[in-house]
Amino acid sequence: MTLEREARFLVLDDSARRALVRLRALDGFRRVQLRRERQQNTYLDTADLHLRRARSVLKLRRVGGRRRVEVTFKHSLGVRRGVAHRIEVTAQIQPSQVARVLGGTIAIPPMRRVGPLIGRHALRALFTLRTDRTILVMRQGRARVELDVDVVTFRAGGRVRARRVELEVENLSAPPAAFARAVAALRRRFGSAVKPTTVSKFEYGLRLVKRRGRSGLAYV
Repeated sequence: MTLEREARFLVLDDSARRALVRLRALDGFRRVQLRRERQQNTYLDTADLHLRRARSVLKLRRVGGRRRVEVTFKHSLGVRRGVAHRIEVTAQIQPSQVARVLGGTIAIPPMRRVGPLIGRHALRALFTLRTDRTILVMRQGRARVELDVDVVTFRAGGRVRARRVELEVENLSAPPAAFARAVAALRRRFGSAVKPTTVSKFEYGLRLVKRRGRSGLAYV
């Protein structure tokens, strides 16, 4: 179990997106790692959204050609000064075990969190989103901050139906004051091209599903 601390922004200008992925320094932090990964994230809940009611999310993540699937449970602890705080529990499984996640018959840490929240209600795949993520790890001494620049697409019928660009700024090991300064520096540098938001990928995807009809963004 880890505590995730994250500020989220919408990136409204494509030139800002390009500048973000080239960023080398930020308020005393220096980039020490740069990588890119393509993700497929499938969000799970009951038909009546028991997990959402409990301020929780469960998702399956596949990254590129990796064989294993990541199962992640998150529970919101609220937002303070623009920073979301969440409990995160993650485990790795084989693709052949995905059906056991949906059936609730696999004993892994994320599912032990899910069980008490959904009782006997069945899990279902709500929708899948694809994320082209550029990851920048910034370091100042022992303090580390991660910037994730995400191009998120929702597909249905073989076509892209919606797209948005996000910036997630996660505190890996920085003191709260240093993290706050880094976030403030980003906002000063990019101005109105980055807009703070508390709408997660899950909430955004759920709104699209409701707008298009429950079958509009099916699990693939």
